[in-house]
This record gives sequence, structure tokens and C-alpha cells, in this order.
Amino acid sequence: PGNSGGPLLNVRGEIIGINTAIYSKSGEWLGISFAVPSNVAKRSMESIIQSGRVRRGGAIGVSTAALSAVLARELGLPDTKGVVVIAVQRGSPADRAQFEVGDVIRAVNGKAVTGPQDWIKMISECEPGTKAELKVVRERKEWRVICDVAEAKRQ
Repeated sequence: PGNSGGPLLNVRGEIIGINTAIYSKSGEWLGISFAVPSNVAKRSMESIIQSGRVRRGGAIGVSTAALSAVLARELGLPDTKGVVVIAVQRGSPADRAQFEVGDVIRAVNGKAVTGPQDWIKMISECEPGTKAELKVVRERKEWRVICDVAEAKRQ
């Protein structure tokens, strides 16, 4: 029963995830399964092969929040796409790039940021030690900011 640790396949037989756990009241295979997406597992595997450990990409040193319709209107934005910066960590890449509380990050490397989950995914996919090009809106003006990407540290 169960398939914890085995591949999660789609209807075409392609691996789309690695099963990691199952929740079932009966203890049998009937229940809810949890899987790590295959692209995340592949990146982790490649990182282990290259460096002997999993390197987590994508940290620039900002805390962000969803952009509400009210805030978007206040900032003169046409929609709620992006994330608003609510804190900048001192000494971080974002601090060195002169990010400020209230800045709105609208794109990463040319791809639109639709919201917080999208932002986290996009920045975490950036390789540590590289640079990311961010489209930022501050005081109704759009800026292109090149920011170093640090390795994300576990809190």
C-alpha cells in the first residue's frame, strides 16, 4: 500500500513528482498523497551532485506582501500584479540595490510577478551568486534594478 518515495506519473507516464507521504485514515493507499514536484527534485539532485548539498537559490533580502486593489490604486498601478516590499534586511543584496519599503516588484528577469507565491517561486529559481533583473515601481516610476541573488538560508 502506498507509494511513498516513488514517482508520481501523469496519464502519459511522465514523471511529474516524487511521492513523499500519504495521509490515509485506513493506512491503505486510499487517501491524499503529497509529492515534491519533479523539477524541484531534479534541481536538488543536481545541486547535491555539484556541491555535495542542496543549495537553495533565491534570496535578495526583502519581505513582501500581496498587493491589494486599494494599495495598487494608491500607488497608481493599473492592477494588483506584483508584490509590495514591506521590509528590507540590512546588508542584504536588496539593501545594496537600494530597495525601499513600499517598492513594488512587478517582474523578475522579464517575467511578470502575479503575486506572492509567484514571486517566491521565481526568485527561488534564481541560482545563488547570479544577478536578477527586477522591474520595480517606486513613486509611480518604473525602474530596472539588477540585484545579486544570495543563497536562501533556513531560519
